[in-house]
Amino acid sequence: MLKLWRWVSVLICTIVLFSQSGLVFAQSLLTPAQLQEDLQFIKESIATTHPDLGFSADLPQLNVRFARIEQEIKQPMTRDQVWRSFSQLNPYFYDAHVTVTFPSIADEVATHLQQGGAFFPFEVQVETDSSARIRSDLMGDKTWAGARILQINSVPMTQIVKDILAHASGDSPGLQANLVSRRFWFFYWKLFGESNQFDMQIATTRGEQYLRLQAMPIAPASVKNNEDFKQQFQFEILENHTALLTVNTFSSKEHKAYLALMQDAFSKIRQAGI
Repeated sequence: MLKLWRWVSVLICTIVLFSQSGLVFAQSLLTPAQLQEDLQFIKESIATTHPDLGFSADLPQLNVRFARIEQEIKQPMTRDQVWRSFSQLNPYFYDAHVTVTFPSIADEVATHLQQGGAFFPFEVQVETDSSARIRSDLMGDKTWAGARILQINSVPMTQIVKDILAHASGDSPGLQANLVSRRFWFFYWKLFGESNQFDMQIATTRGEQYLRLQAMPIAPASVKNNEDFKQQFQFEILENHTALLTVNTFSSKEHKAYLALMQDAFSKIRQAGI
């Protein structure tokens, strides 16, 4: 059965799609009754964990969106289909700390690769006008960096970005675009399905060009960095009697290492009189 578990830390209220066993395979179907139960769970979770969603969201507008999704639940769905439905709530929260998402992007990536999957080959920077430019390929190569993407598989990029932003969280259009930019390849896969090949039209300083590229069967560098403890947590003593503690995530699995780092950091802060 699909379960939507609540996780709260500081000002974070993230609603994640999960299962009793910790994993729901793509082919598993959830019944309409189960989905209605989970949609109600989202409502109750927000009511009991968020300080006051009315500070950011237009509550009547959000309730209309809840009602529409509830009415659309008529057939069994896979977990990805559920996310495509329920994540339509995300833009209406107007809050980057409230989102319907997956519990672990890294786990989704690992499972997909184990099953022979692959991803759109580029990291992309999305803008509020629905345009998008290449930042690098998934391994960090910047050969095509800066090129504007005009089409993917004959679909205008502006339409693709608009469709993705309709499932993105964020306080503002700019933040929504930046959050999508962090994992464009993930949104593309989850919304449009997997493709083995991408026919792309791009605009460069040398004019428009056409690329035919294979999907990349690798874990993107952005995911690897997120899983690297040293990339996510850092501490150093700076000049001018200052210490810098960097915490890039609230969901690390390295609990013992995290606690050890914090104990060491604050011990050194006290010893240095900072």
